[in-house]
Amino acid sequence: MMLDVTSETDRQDARSTLLDRDPVRDVHGSFRRAAFGQFVARGWPGPQEEAWKYTSLAELAKKRFVNDSGSSAGIDLHALRALCYGEFPCYELVFVDGRFVEALSNLSHLPEGVTAGSVAAFLDDATRAASVPLPSSSEVSELSAMEALNLAMMTDGMFLSIQSGTVLDRPVHLIFYTSADQGRGPRDHHLRNVVKVGDGSGCTLVQSFVGHGDDYFTGVMTDVFVGENARFDHYKVQRESVNAFHLANLRLHVQRDATVRSFCVHTGGKVVRDEIEAPLDAPGVTCHEYGLYSGAGDQHIDCHTVVDHRVPHCTSEQLYKGILDGRAQGVFSGLVYVRHDAQKTEAHQKNKNLLLSAEAVVNARPQLQIDADDVKCTHGVAIGSLDAEQLFYLRSRGIGSEEARDILTYAFASELLSRIEVDAVRTD
Repeated sequence: MMLDVTSETDRQDARSTLLDRDPVRDVHGSFRRAAFGQFVARGWPGPQEEAWKYTSLAELAKKRFVNDSGSSAGIDLHALRALCYGEFPCYELVFVDGRFVEALSNLSHLPEGVTAGSVAAFLDDATRAASVPLPSSSEVSELSAMEALNLAMMTDGMFLSIQSGTVLDRPVHLIFYTSADQGRGPRDHHLRNVVKVGDGSGCTLVQSFVGHGDDYFTGVMTDVFVGENARFDHYKVQRESVNAFHLANLRLHVQRDATVRSFCVHTGGKVVRDEIEAPLDAPGVTCHEYGLYSGAGDQHIDCHTVVDHRVPHCTSEQLYKGILDGRAQGVFSGLVYVRHDAQKTEAHQKNKNLLLSAEAVVNARPQLQIDADDVKCTHGVAIGSLDAEQLFYLRSRGIGSEEARDILTYAFASELLSRIEVDAVRTD
């Protein structure tokens, strides 16, 4: 598909291509065409917008992608799991080149009251399509450019619904795998995940992104609806090809007295943008957001978070750390907004960055906007390099320079890694 829609000819080509590739039936009327029109109207975001000040998608916008799912035949499940964490107790959904592969997945023994599967299959079934929340045509005009593009082009994703009072005994693991190119050229996959956690329920979701493709684009939107007194833990580990583009958005919709924890690890990708939106509009909510991004070479990793305290008696915590080597660039842009009526709020935000080379760059923008007066809020940022005295101490004990550097780098990350409660993910 021609995604550079800067001219009228490009717009016509893109519209024609959209009509030719419609893997998910348009069960919601004209929302896909409306969404694509919204993307064309807004255009690609970039440094001209404040929220994208440090991240350019110019290279991505010039790409010609083909939506080719290839074939899952011959893919060895054990080898695929080895790209993640090996085998561990979980319910497993596997997506290859943007589409659900039931033969590689393991959804046996799901508890009663739990439904999981392909979001495309749900949307393709008139009796189940209504259970998947999607914007109406009238709401599409409020979408950002990347949200609109995802809605217009989505190929598949996961639908997970957990009825009230149900606590899953093991994590739900999503593997998103991009296969080798095999001469097919640059490919794009647009995934949309929907998670519904009922009142008093509990769920741990692990998302793993891995790929052997050389040049591809993964777009991901994940909407999570968490009921009252429920708990939702989310782990995302992104290990895309170092030549891949990865743009993702996680939106948390949380009811009163619920607890949500999100942990994102980024080590792959050429250009990565990861957004988390958490509007806290019910009292008693606790929201923890943790992130670790590690880049080398020419990688660009952008972590963008918004926590919006709209009502009283909510707690939020953000802790993000970056490790950058070579000519890598990192971005942390975190906004904590405490509105006028959100009294008794407690919010803490911290960002720390470790630069391992003179050419590595990080742009850190911790933001704390407080319109209430009865709150406990802190934020801070730190950027530095390895401590020369600590390196000397380790070297004086007979430890080589590279090993000493690795030890101190791991120590820097350990504060975050220790908070991962899924053993397979933490020890991988």
